Amino acid sequence: MNDSAFRKIDIVILAFILALGIFLRIPPHTFSQGEPLHWIAPLHPQPAFRQVGFDEGLYREYVNALIKGGITSYPDLVDGYIDAQKKLTGSILPPIRFLYIFAAYVWHMLFGCEALEALHHVAAFFSVLTLLLSVAFAWRLTRNVAATLGIGALMAFAPTQIHMSQHALVDGFFTFWALLSLWVLWENLRAPRQWVWLGVYTFALSCLVLTKENAFFVLVALGVLIALNRWLQFGTVTRELLLCTVLGPVSYT
Repeated sequence: MNDSAFRKIDIVILAFILALGIFLRIPPHTFSQGEPLHWIAPLHPQPAFRQVGFDEGLYREYVNALIKGGITSYPDLVDGYIDAQKKLTGSILPPIRFLYIFAAYVWHMLFGCEALEALHHVAAFFSVLTLLLSVAFAWRLTRNVAATLGIGALMAFAPTQIHMSQHALVDGFFTFWALLSLWVLWENLRAPRQWVWLGVYTFALSCLVLTKENAFFVLVALGVLIALNRWLQFGTVTRELLLCTVLGPVSYT
């Protein structure tokens, strides 16, 4: 058996794993009474909490504000948050998590769904992309069929991944950009000075920072990996890679 090449049976198994993983990430309301997929609703896991969470409600308000005022009203949205936060004893999530809110706004513009539904669809869609990305990364990293299938299965049925696809929260969306940043860092270490990979790396880091303030910790982790490359020899660190590592996070400003 050649572990570095996919056989037909391996492709069938991978397709089955991905199909199940994608099915589990379809938004729960798609299986509601009167919806096209209601007949297979018993096969789909439903979230235990079906109300609109506090954070989900805030995201919905932010998206509705963009729908009403357009993307140019975003500075007003931030100013409104600052004024509201001054009157509160605790903190609420800020609208500076721009990319998730903007993605839901774009989804609404494309498909006409209301704000909360758009947020749900974006979360589910990027959870699917994370699944596909993890399989691609596993193959590029290991070139081993068994490892790729194993990682694909783990990601397909990961409870946290399924949970994040069922709620209108930023976490699954953020996971995609963090994983993409890690993958393209590895690609740049393995294939130095390839401008396509450098461009994707810079773009991924920019999107990461625009998604959530926790991007700081991912950037620190990536910096540690770059520093450890001297001893672990993942690949080649170049000046171009270091420049992109700095340029990506600051380019959005």
